[in-house]
Amino acid sequence: MNENVKSFLGLGFIFGMAYLALAFDVSRATKKSNPYYPDPGKLDEQYDVGVVIEEEHKETIQKIIDDVRNNRVQDFKVYFGWIAKDHIKEYKDYYTRLVKMEQQALTELKGK
Repeated sequence: MNENVKSFLGLGFIFGMAYLALAFDVSRATKKSNPYYPDPGKLDEQYDVGVVIEEEHKETIQKIIDDVRNNRVQDFKVYFGWIAKDHIKEYKDYYTRLVKMEQQALTELKGK
């Protein structure tokens, strides 16, 4: 992939993450104060659980927002690395477990 395309996609990711962080900021995430907050009645259970779990990245997303606001955007792999470190802090073998879980899920789906 062309380096310019990679840079463009990386910036898209960063701005997308910054937008999501601002839109779903836990301190402002109420129907009354934030028009982007999803209506819980319309969400599927997996989404609800995912939003709660992914709050573990709040500090990382805030650092990304700070980089964007201060015009010091880094290569997107740096940001992916920050998220990977968030997971590894939680479980040292996070990605080994993730790969196994995804393989098991694919096997189960193929059996249906």
